[in-house]
Amino acid sequence: MVTKTYNVEDLNKICESFPSLCIPNVDYNITTKYMYDKFNKLFKNNVKRIDYIVKYKNGIEVKQYFVHLKQWYRDYYLDTMRVKLLNKECINVIHQNLDYFKCYLSISKISKQ
Repeated sequence: MVTKTYNVEDLNKICESFPSLCIPNVDYNITTKYMYDKFNKLFKNNVKRIDYIVKYKNGIEVKQYFVHLKQWYRDYYLDTMRVKLLNKECINVIHQNLDYFKCYLSISKISKQ
C-alpha cells in the first residue's frame, strides 16, 4: 500500500482548518482554559474550540484533548508542524518548563459545533 507523503506545497490544496490535533494523555489537573490559552498563543488566535474526553490509563484519570482551528496560520514553523501531522508524525509542544504535550493528527470526526 502506497501512502502519500505531504510537503509544504501541498498545504495550498488542503482545507485551511485541517488537521485538528489530538493530545491523548493530559494530566487531569490541566484545564480547558489552560489548553486554550497555550494553543491559542501558538496558533496566533486561530483556535476554534477545544474538546476533551476523560479516559483511564493504568487506573489514573487522564484527559484526551482535541484542538480544532479556524485556520492554520501560514509561517515556516506552523507549516512544518502541519506537514508533520499530515504525515502522521508526533509533534511536541512545550507548555511549562520542560513539560510538553505529545500531539498527533486527530482522526476523529469533527462535530459541527
